[in-house]
Amino acid sequence: MIAPHPDDEVIGAAGLIARLRRHGARVRVAVVTDGAASHRGSRQWPRARLVAARQRESLHALRRLGIVAGDVSFLNLPDGQLPSIPGRCYRALRRQVARCRDLDLIVGPACDDDHPDHRAVAAAVARCPGGAGRLTYRVWPPRPDRSGPAWRIAVPGGVPVKRSLIRVYRTQLGAVSDDPAGFTIARHELAAFARPVERYRPGSK
Repeated sequence: MIAPHPDDEVIGAAGLIARLRRHGARVRVAVVTDGAASHRGSRQWPRARLVAARQRESLHALRRLGIVAGDVSFLNLPDGQLPSIPGRCYRALRRQVARCRDLDLIVGPACDDDHPDHRAVAAAVARCPGGAGRLTYRVWPPRPDRSGPAWRIAVPGGVPVKRSLIRVYRTQLGAVSDDPAGFTIARHELAAFARPVERYRPGSK
């Protein structure tokens, strides 16, 4: 499971992770960026504090989904800069994929996601060698993705569970209050992200 930022793994794929774990599958998560760009102007949350907090949030949410910390990797590439470092992004993901010799499936962002970092990760994943199957999920824009054929999966516990998992990411929901230009998931975005059915499209390789 490949997430461009800490929180995309839950927004995009919490239901799939939960169902895979219930069937006994091992799920490994790679979070590509350090997440430091969400609040560049905060004095109370300097970069190191914000990065550490965002990683703790991911570990907490993923633990609730049955994933141990040892199966979570933080690649710590610079948030918001992936389109300008495509080679570095590809090499980091290629190494990550190569470490997983028993890999059956790679799930990552869609190539038509609105966020530039997400598209950069999608392009890098598509270049990664290996015979594993590929699925993609879209986070942005926060509305139902109705394009193309898709595999749908209901989130166990539905909206309440998904909303509860997203709320673990407090730094993205208003906990950082001294940066007027900082990112906060709006109420309508949270409602869209907490959809009870996730949609996955085939990925290329």
